[in-house]
Amino acid sequence: MRTISAGIVAAVIALSAAACSSATPARSVGSAKPRMSARPRTSATPATPAPLAGLTPDQIVKKALNHLDAASSVRITGGGLPTQGGSVAIDITDVAPASCQGMIAVTSTGASGSPVAAIAKVDGTAYVKFNPSFLAALHMPAWESAELNGKYIESKSSSEIAGLSHLCVLSTLVKDFIQGDDTGFVEAGTVTVEGQPALALTQPDSTDGDTVYVSESAIPEILSLQESVGDGAFLDFTNFNAPVTITAPPDADIFHGITSLA
Repeated sequence: MRTISAGIVAAVIALSAAACSSATPARSVGSAKPRMSARPRTSATPATPAPLAGLTPDQIVKKALNHLDAASSVRITGGGLPTQGGSVAIDITDVAPASCQGMIAVTSTGASGSPVAAIAKVDGTAYVKFNPSFLAALHMPAWESAELNGKYIESKSSSEIAGLSHLCVLSTLVKDFIQGDDTGFVEAGTVTVEGQPALALTQPDSTDGDTVYVSESAIPEILSLQESVGDGAFLDFTNFNAPVTITAPPDADIFHGITSLA
């Protein structure tokens, strides 16, 4: 059996890492299928809801980030995340401490159809499966494309998993959010996100002008991060602590002829 070049795996890993690197507290929100029909409208008069009374906006954001970090599972959906040659949409379910399952879709690649990669990480092993449009976007030889069609690529390479870890490890994701300035938030009113009351928080001194949406609850949850300028990138967080079990793909669905990533 011929082995497949590891470069094609590196391509999707690079996409996931690039998409992730755009997620900072004032940068992104939404869902691959947005939960809000349009950008949230804030109320004219900002007012801290009763469950969060006594907390400053910075404390609310910090508390919500800590809750995200401590979650046993969460679904993360998003779109408009910039990457080389286009943008990325994601729909990933993370399960603590470091497992995940979902998809990455790429737009503006010039390929026909919807380039999509299914990804999973279980017990330290990463799995990636490209749909035919994604394989075409990678400009693979016909024999490589045929070998990989409908199959997961398996890798235990630490360098490769490092690229997926931004999406699969909640603690790493949280660190990405707070790598910038996570202070200076002010209240910008209240909104309803999927029927749930939420507090909009912005950083007026930020050049991005992005917004964090936090649930109006005693234990606040980050519901959305939305970019107000640029490509309008967004991330949504749902299904906190839902019971989820992630398993590796069946061995029959795994292609084992991939060369090792160095």
